[in-house]
Amino acid sequence: MLQRLYIDNYKCLVNFELPLQELSLLLGRNGVGKTSVLDVVYGLRRLLSGAVRVTSPDAFPTRTLTRWQNRELQTFEVEVRLGSETFRYRLEVEHHRSTRQGRIRREDLTSNGQSLFECEMGTVQLYRDDHSQGPSYAVDW
Repeated sequence: MLQRLYIDNYKCLVNFELPLQELSLLLGRNGVGKTSVLDVVYGLRRLLSGAVRVTSPDAFPTRTLTRWQNRELQTFEVEVRLGSETFRYRLEVEHHRSTRQGRIRREDLTSNGQSLFECEMGTVQLYRDDHSQGPSYAVDW
């Protein structure tokens, strides 16, 4: 079950945290961010399924940065509860406004607070079942 969503620097959402329950209702006036929340969930789903890349115009393009801030980093977190485990996925997308390009700066996945996967600035670190460090390798970030 999806338990929590965190969004920072996406359209109208800054440092936004949404705790969720089994049944949650998004309700509010026009322009408060209901559609933006759903856009993030949809974008993460498409990105993680491999349907789009972070550089795709319909994933997390530079135009989705909050207009009134000069920060070029977007942060997304999703917490999911599966049985007795809580998984947290975090994605940081770094944008360059002048070139309108973005790249994944950091990505990680934890289970009950212990690392399973980390990727930061082109270095991937995997972890074993006992959460000890496993192999690491370089990727094109």
